Amino acid sequence: MKAVNIFLNALKPGNAREMTHKMCVRLRERRTQLNGREIEQWCRVHQTDLGSWAKGIDRRLWSEARVFADEQRRHSARLLAGLEVDLGGGGAYDLLYFLTRLLRPEIIVETGVAAGFSSRAFLCALSRNGAGHLYSSDFPYFRLSAPERYVGILVDPELRTNWSLSLKGDRNALPEIARTVRTIDLLHYDSDKSYEGRVFAMRTLEPRLSPRAPVLFDDIQDNWHFRDLARDRPFLVFSFEQKWVGMVGGGADLYRLRHGS
Repeated sequence: MKAVNIFLNALKPGNAREMTHKMCVRLRERRTQLNGREIEQWCRVHQTDLGSWAKGIDRRLWSEARVFADEQRRHSARLLAGLEVDLGGGGAYDLLYFLTRLLRPEIIVETGVAAGFSSRAFLCALSRNGAGHLYSSDFPYFRLSAPERYVGILVDPELRTNWSLSLKGDRNALPEIARTVRTIDLLHYDSDKSYEGRVFAMRTLEPRLSPRAPVLFDDIQDNWHFRDLARDRPFLVFSFEQKWVGMVGGGADLYRLRHGS
């Protein structure tokens, strides 16, 4: 059945090229991937406890973020329980909500939507802020039948007013977003986990980042990209549901409570 779905999705305009590119990158990087245990160890050495860090920045907002996270878990469990497909989990949505409420960004860009855990976190926080817009890039799971129907399924209808969603894949959507927005105030990367895909996103969007914009990467344990990116700049590493999230950029206040300081 997966083979049939892949074939049918490849027939949709623009899909075949993007699907071929993704599969080629995965095969190419699989042959050169370094020992995952070494990357995991690097993450552990540089880890900062998320809760302690966030409380030190703004205890009240972190408490609000935790309340949101509990509600999001109930919301997602209710909506996803009846589905017969696995859409994966979400990013560190309590962190995303917290940063959005703290920094009050006008423009947020995210890559990777899937069920919409991170999208909903951003949009709920923007709604509380009373301003801001989210631009999202995704490419539906091409192993599923009619996968577009699942993208952002967790996002409430009333939140979608401040949301621009592209399903063309990063190589098409990110250049379009870069041409559309003047500045990006917060960037969250959670799509193509290859080294090449992350480099492409930064090369495309970094010229649009505002001076104090934080950049977050999910699943930094997959390769050495985040370590290489963070060599000459302040960074933070957080643990979330047995994976690792990295952050660079943003104001100096975000790093005063980092590990080892």
